[in-house]
Formats: sequence, structure tokens, C-alpha cells
Amino acid sequence: MQPHYNNTAITEDDYAQLSEEFMIPLPMVIEVVDAFKKGKKSPTHSGAIGVRVKAFFKALSSDMDTSDQEDTQEPPAPSLASPSRIAEELATDSDEDSEPAKLTERDGVVEYASNQLMRAMTSDDGHFLITDEGFCSINEQNPPSIEKSYQVVANVLKLRELTDRMEDKGCWMLGSIVSSLEDYHGEAFSVTQVADASTASYNTIATTLSVYKAFKDKKYNLSFTHHKEAHYADIEKEDKKLVLYKCEKYDLNSKHLRTLCSIIKKMEDSQTVKNIRSHDSAIALIDAFKAAKAIYYIYLEGQWSWKNGLDGEIPEGSVVIDCKNKKSYANGEFMGEITKASKI
Repeated sequence: MQPHYNNTAITEDDYAQLSEEFMIPLPMVIEVVDAFKKGKKSPTHSGAIGVRVKAFFKALSSDMDTSDQEDTQEPPAPSLASPSRIAEELATDSDEDSEPAKLTERDGVVEYASNQLMRAMTSDDGHFLITDEGFCSINEQNPPSIEKSYQVVANVLKLRELTDRMEDKGCWMLGSIVSSLEDYHGEAFSVTQVADASTASYNTIATTLSVYKAFKDKKYNLSFTHHKEAHYADIEKEDKKLVLYKCEKYDLNSKHLRTLCSIIKKMEDSQTVKNIRSHDSAIALIDAFKAAKAIYYIYLEGQWSWKNGLDGEIPEGSVVIDCKNKKSYANGEFMGEITKASKI
């Protein structure tokens, strides 16, 4: 049973993105996909990561893209709760505690760090007072000039734009800190203890550490995600440097990088990527590759399987179904078109 996510068949190239999106380790992504293929239940894991694993499994489907089907079905009638049931739910809501939840230890650390950054951006001259809740008021004993007021507002606007960059810097910092601690403490230091103490995902720490070690001597002017995608791509080390260089030079995002890695892996040659000479030529190559991608279902030696391929490159098999063009083949010979089933 072929797993789909958002009406798109899942391939090995999607595993890293799914791991990031659902915040679960790569081995668990593979475990969930394999369980779905075999018609088994969702794998069971404890804690917060177990909840995310179940959410990922629930998001999978076995349906092909049905966007071209006629939308002739009537929408299901809404289910109406009885007046007594509605009253019961309202009564339950009204009984709930409406006070704000207390900050967790993790939230408290983030709040403190954010407030310290705000203080550095706004109150270096003592013109403003920052509360523990992160609110700002004018220090009436030392009010700001109109020029300083404009400058502070501009600084706060810049502060709002830092979120993504701060997260990116945090990944590199985490990797470098853990690496330094491992070197200093040796076997006495274990990242599993850090993960247990902070309830953080072990995969997050392991990933940042691995990516940091791979690129600490040569980091490109790109996001941490760019480097992570290149690091885990199944291509040669020099080819990883090539795609990072092209993305840096021609302003390509991490998804573009992933596709360039797929092109190199599929073609078993990096010359096409080496020939990129502009942002537009990179996008044209990526679009052409996506348009040429195809999924084939293969029956061979009593088993069904599937593989990614390029349009027109029919793989070997007793029976092959070309999902992109809706065609079927038997032992390499064209059998016929696969037509849409008539309504019963």
C-alpha cells in the first residue's frame, strides 16, 4: 500500500522534510512509512515524540491524487447535537479555569532570553523600563528624545525580523556546544542526559551535532536547513559542496537544494548542476526535473513494489504501471491505457 501525504506519494527524498515537519527522527519516519505500507497499526512510542509519530501516521493516506475527478458527490449532512448536549458542553466550558497557564521552565528561559535581548535593543541609556512580562514603559526620570524614540521603534521592528535567524544561529550554537562538551568531558558527557533533562528530542541534538561537525570548517552563507539537507543527501561529498555553492551564489532555498541533490543522485552525474549559471537557469532545471519525475508500480517475482523514475524510463517488471501517464506495461511491452472507471 503506497503511502501518500497531502495527495502526493511519499518517496525517500521526502523523509528529511517529513522528519522536520513532524519533529520526529528519520528512523521513525521510515518505521511509520513501512508500517503503513504493510497495513499495520501506528508504531508506539512514549512521551511527546509518540504523539507526533501517531500524528504523522494519521496524516498518511493510500489515495492517489483525485483532483481531476468530478466533484459530483453531495456533501454529507452536518451532524447536529441535541440541545441538551450543547447545554452540557457550554456548562463544562464555563466551569473551566480561565486563568493563564503558568510558564514552564523552558518557557521561562525563552522569556528571559527574549527580554534580555529587548533590553539591549531599547534601554541601553535607561530611557525605557522592561518588565519581566516583556512590556515596555518610558522611564519618566530619564525620558527619551524624539530621535531616540524613533530609533527604538526601528530597533524593535528589526527585532521582530530576527526569529528565523535566531533559530538558525541556535542550531549552529547547539552543535558547537555539544561538540565542545564531548571533547572536554569525553565519555562522561552524554547527549541522552541532556535530552532527558530538557524533554528535547534526541534527534534534534544528534542532527545539529552531525551537521555542525560536517561543516564547521567550511560553512556557506546559507541557512542551517540548507546544510542539513546537503549533509543527509545520498550523494558524494564534493557534490554536496557543489549544490551548497550554487544555492549560495544564485539565492536558492533549501527545497531547491534538495531537488538539485535528487537530480545528481538520479542522473549519477553532477555536470547538469555544474552548468547552472543563474537563478533562473537553476529554477528551469528544477521545474524540468519535477515535470519529468514519475512513479512506477512494479510487479516482479510475486511482489508489488514502487520506485521513483523519470518519465519514459520504464523499469523492468512482469507488470509495470506508469502512474504519471496512466499506462501499463508487461515485460517491457506496452499493454494499454489505464482509463477512469465508470460510475456504478
